[in-house]
Formats: sequence, C-alpha cells, structure tokens
Amino acid sequence: MKLVELVEAGDIAGVVRELAALPPERRGACAAGLRAHRAATSRRASAPEVKAALSAAELGCRVTPEAAASWLLAYRYFKVGTWTVDVLDLHPVAWRAELAARLGERATASDTVYTLTEHLVHDTGCPLPASRRFILAWLFNRAANRERPARVLGGAPGADLLERLRADACTPTLLPVAVRRPGRLVLGRPGWLLEVLVALTAEGFADRDELVDNLCADLAGDPPGGAEAAAVLETLALTPAERARVAAAGAAPGARSAHSAPAVRSARVAQSARGARSARVAPDAPDAPDAPAESGVLASATAPGRKPKR
Repeated sequence: MKLVELVEAGDIAGVVRELAALPPERRGACAAGLRAHRAATSRRASAPEVKAALSAAELGCRVTPEAAASWLLAYRYFKVGTWTVDVLDLHPVAWRAELAARLGERATASDTVYTLTEHLVHDTGCPLPASRRFILAWLFNRAANRERPARVLGGAPGADLLERLRADACTPTLLPVAVRRPGRLVLGRPGWLLEVLVALTAEGFADRDELVDNLCADLAGDPPGGAEAAAVLETLALTPAERARVAAAGAAPGARSAHSAPAVRSARVAQSARGARSARVAPDAPDAPDAPAESGVLASATAPGRKPKR
C-alpha cells in the first residue's frame, strides 16, 4: 500500500497528496491496513515525522465525521500541525461542521481535541459547542495559552487569562453558560479562575447574581472544608444583600431538598458551627440571644479555626 510506504518514509506531505488523490471510498478501504501497520510497529521507536505521517494517514482514512471523531478521541495526544488542517480540508464544510459538533459534545481537556474543535468552528462558521466538557476545555486552553501552528485558527491575545477572555470572541457565548452551571471544582479555586470570573461579571460579560447564587448553592449542596468556603466567599466579596439571600435556607437557585443527603450534611455543618460559637461563651456571661441560622456554606466558612482572611 502506497500510504504505508509514505508513512514509513515519514513523508507527511506525500501522505496528504496521496489522500487527496484517492476518492473517499478508497481512503476508507485503507483504514484496516493502516490499523494493522500501527499494531505491527507499536513497539518500535519511530521518528516524530513517521508518527505524524501515520496520524495523517489514519485520520485521512476516517471518511465519516463519526469515524474521524472516534479516531481523534482515541489518539487525542498527537501534536496538531499544518498537516492536520490539510487532512481536514479534504472534506466539505458540512462534514467538518458535523465533526466539530461531535467533538464538542465529547471534548476533553486534551489540547489536541479542543484546538481542532475550535479551529473547525472558526473555519466553518458552525455554532460553538456549549457542553460542560467543551467549556472546561476552553477555559483550560485559554489559561495554558499554547501557541497554535500555522493555519490553525483560534486562541485569543493577552498577557494573562483575564486579558485573553476579555478579547476572546468565544467569551460572550460561553462565559454566561459557565456561570449558569459552575461546578465547584472549576469555579471554587481562588487564584486560578474565580477572581477572573468575578472581574468579568463586574464588566457585564455574565450575570453576577447567577454567579453568586449558583456557586453558593453548589457549595452548600456538597459542603467543602471551611477554609475553602471562606476563600471562595472572600473572593466573591458578597454584599449584605447577597449574603442575606445566600443565608436564607433553600433560597439559592438549584438548592437541594432539605431532606437530601447533601442538605443534611450542610445543616450539620451549620449546626456544629453554631454549637462551637455557643461553647465559646463564658459560663458566667449573661445568656446571649440566639443568632439567626446561617446556611451551610456561610456557617462552615466561619467555623472555629477556619475564619476567612481579613
């Protein structure tokens, strides 16, 4: 098979030319032979150009968007190059747009998959995927800010993450979705992303009320350690009105049932925090009035030994 010979020679440009010369059905028929070649040479050390040539040949022989997406997700750690664009351009715009949609639904933090998906969006004009996985990959990609090869579209200029998201054409579409369904593992890490989101919501890129309510509801649904909750609340810098809204039991959008396991855990956190405060009152002190109950996230943030920074 000529494709295998070109792969063995590390001739990436030759592989692309051969793929272009073959009709789709002939390319598809070569996939099994290339798969066998990969299996036979998997234990052999190969030069980078040989590996890239094999990737180009295999991707080019996946002639449906579904097959191409499956291959890209299976071999998602290869280095994207100009050859990747050449191979994708063998297919019509509608084919490439469908590939972008399939990758967007199953995107990972892999730079390869995300970079190709974003390239296809810019290349075809298809809608931005809005799956949670794609949004996470977008944020990680913008934070890493890796340089793109020639002809690979995407990225955003800026010296830091805040500047890049301000300048990013994807931000007006994706940031409100990220705020709408935050997830503490992403947003609740002061020092990485939360400060940037607070700044961008203040500038009108997303709704601050949604950020506050959804993030606090997420924290209350699965109470973190007091130090983590305190750091999140300090970064949010809640106003008195926001604090009252969050403290109202079950008031935050998306709050869980009072009888659900996370809500019970949250109530226990609040109860233990109130008990600890009572224990600090001196025995001969006059009875103090009961303080209003706080929600789990606020109570855990102010528990003994876990005070927020001032």
